[in-house]
Amino acid sequence: MKITDVKATLHRIPVDMPLLKEKIWTPIVFVAVETDQGITGYGLTRAAQRFGAKEFINREAAPFLRGKNPVETERIWQQLYTTFNPRAQTGMWSSAVSAIDIALWDIKGKYYEEPVWRLLGGAQNPVPAYVTFGLKQYTKEQLVEVAKSFVAQGAHRLKMVVAVDPENPNVDAERVQAVREAVGEKVELMIDANYLFSFNRALELCKLVEPYRITWFEEPVYQNDAHLLADLRRHTSIPIAAGQKRRSPLSPPRANRQPRGGYRSAECLLGGRVHGSGQGGGVGAGI
Repeated sequence: MKITDVKATLHRIPVDMPLLKEKIWTPIVFVAVETDQGITGYGLTRAAQRFGAKEFINREAAPFLRGKNPVETERIWQQLYTTFNPRAQTGMWSSAVSAIDIALWDIKGKYYEEPVWRLLGGAQNPVPAYVTFGLKQYTKEQLVEVAKSFVAQGAHRLKMVVAVDPENPNVDAERVQAVREAVGEKVELMIDANYLFSFNRALELCKLVEPYRITWFEEPVYQNDAHLLADLRRHTSIPIAAGQKRRSPLSPPRANRQPRGGYRSAECLLGGRVHGSGQGGGVGAGI
C-alpha cells in the first residue's frame, strides 16, 4: 500500500455548549491521507499557527509522503523528524505532524480492521474518561447546573477550567466549592488553569481548594515550567498534571520531568504523534 495524496484544509467548527446562547468556534487543521488501496485516513490538529501548519503539510510534507507505506508509522515519523525538524523545534511542526500521524494510524486501523487502541497495545479496556465542562464563560450558577446535569447522565469525573481571573484565585475557589457541594464527594473533580497562573497565585488557589478533594491541578503555572511545577507539588497535597503539550518525544529532559505525586497528561493532536502520547492506559499516568 502506498500514499497517493495528502491534503490539509482549514475549518472553524461550531460547538454548542449547554446554557450558552452563543456557539464556541474552534479552528482546526483537517488532514486527509489517501492510498492506492482506496483507504483514506483522517487527522486533525488545533494548531495556533494553523495557516503555517496547512502550508507545511500541503507544500512540503505531502510531496515527501507520496509513495510511502502508510502503515509504517514509526518509520515515517522518524523520516519526517530527521528531514524537517532535525533541531527538535516545536510549535507548528509538531502540530502539523500530529495531524499526519493521526491520519496514518487511522489508515492502519482500517487496513488491519482493528481499533487503534488495540494496535497501540491495548493496555486497558475500557479507559477511564472525564468530562471537561467548567468553562470560564459560565457563571457560578450555570457551572453548578451543568455539573449536576452531567452527573445525572452518569458522569463521575469532571474537569473545570480555572484562572477566570488569574490575579484573584478566590473567584476560582468559590466556583470549585460550589461545584463540589453540588455534586457530592463521590464525583472526581479536576481543575485546569491552561498555564495562566503565576507560581504565587497557583499556590494560593491550591491552599484554597485543598479541602475539596481535587484529583489533579492541570497546567497550573506559566509555560509549564518544570522547576515551578515541582516546587508547587512540594507545597500542596493536590497532584499536579502537566506535559499535555510537550511538543516532541525527543524534547530535553527538563521539559519531560514531572513532579512526584503528579500526572503526565498527553494530547496526540499537538504533541507530535499518536504512539507514545497516551500509553499509560488510563486517564493519566500516575507518577
